[in-house]
Amino acid sequence: MFDVESEKLVIIENIIKANDEYLLREIKSLLCTPSLKEYETMVTVMDIETFYENIQKSEQSIAQGHVKSHSEVRQIMDSWN
Repeated sequence: MFDVESEKLVIIENIIKANDEYLLREIKSLLCTPSLKEYETMVTVMDIETFYENIQKSEQSIAQGHVKSHSEVRQIMDSWN
């Protein structure tokens, strides 16, 4: 059986001993990442009518030429740096 409290103590002891800046940043990043349960509460359910409306809007947008090629998107992304 997994003893959560003991594992926490082992992890804390290892963190205290750690001098690796990268490791500490990674741990901090993990601790700041929302859990799956938190993501589930952030997701809103879309009803089927809204889903189909969004498809229609997207198809209209494509028909009107509101699209970019892969290379155009790459150029835009390259300009971000």
